[in-house]
Parts: sequence; structure tokens; C-alpha cells
Amino acid sequence: MASSSPKFRRAGVTLLECVVAIAVLGTAVVAGLEMLGSHQAAAAREESIWKALLVLDNETEKIKVSHYDQLATTAFTVSADDPAYDVRWIVNQETVSCRRVTIEVRWASPSGRYDRRSLEVVRCEGVE
Repeated sequence: MASSSPKFRRAGVTLLECVVAIAVLGTAVVAGLEMLGSHQAAAAREESIWKALLVLDNETEKIKVSHYDQLATTAFTVSADDPAYDVRWIVNQETVSCRRVTIEVRWASPSGRYDRRSLEVVRCEGVE
């Protein structure tokens, strides 16, 4: 018996299914790229902090080998080995024979804002 409206079953996907699949894949690609970008920014920030800590360590060694009388009680800027970092020493008289030196390192972080780390060292007369 012949039917007046034949039923055809076509294999394949519709245009709507293709659009939905492309939208899902596009969202996944964008999310993956954002994750990669944020990871790179975090790595750059971590590297700049690591370099600042190395500058602090170098400045601490300079204070250890300097003579007590060379540490004038004042604040002054010293030049770091890396010009991207500003180093400042602030020397205060702690006791009659001891001086507290605050080493401050400032630099422009990868995000463009200024970041800062500091460390305090006490240097006493006659103690090497």
C-alpha cells in the first residue's frame, strides 16, 4: 500500500546543531586562552618578585661588609645592579652602638603598578 506522504529519514546534523557545537567549542577555546594568559601574568609577577628578593639579598651583603661608620643615620638611594629596581636605605640609630637599616626595593610590576618589598638589618659597632 502506497502512502501519500513518504517518510524519509535523513542522516546528518542540522544547521542548528552545528551552530550550537561551534558556540560550545568557541567558549571552551576562549576559556583556555584566558587561563593561559593569567598563568603568564602570574609567572611574570613571580619572576619580578624573585628578582627583587635577589636585590634585597645583595644589599644585605653590602651592609654586612660595610663599616659601621659608613652607615650615616639618614635615608638615601643607592643604585641597584638592575636599573628596573629602585633601592633605598633608611638608617636609624637603634641604640648607642647599633643602627637599624631598612632596605626598601621598589619596581614597576608587569601589571604597571609599583610593588615594594623591604627588609630590616641591625648593624652594631664592633660586630662583624
